[in-house]
Amino acid sequence: MHTLLAHCAALSARSGLDYDTVADRMIRASPDALWPQRVLYLDADQTALAARNPGKFSPDSLFV
Repeated sequence: MHTLLAHCAALSARSGLDYDTVADRMIRASPDALWPQRVLYLDADQTALAARNPGKFSPDSLFV
């Protein structure tokens, strides 16, 4: 479910088309979707990320 939402969010950002609404509607209609009770957001200093990422991912990568 989270992979689908992330993928659709990226498609929406890149294409300008509304994939987010379609994904949200599909998941809310699914009897199998489980929503987390808690969400943790991890953040790291950009200097530390740059030092740990010597060319492995491009600077605009979702993994950075």
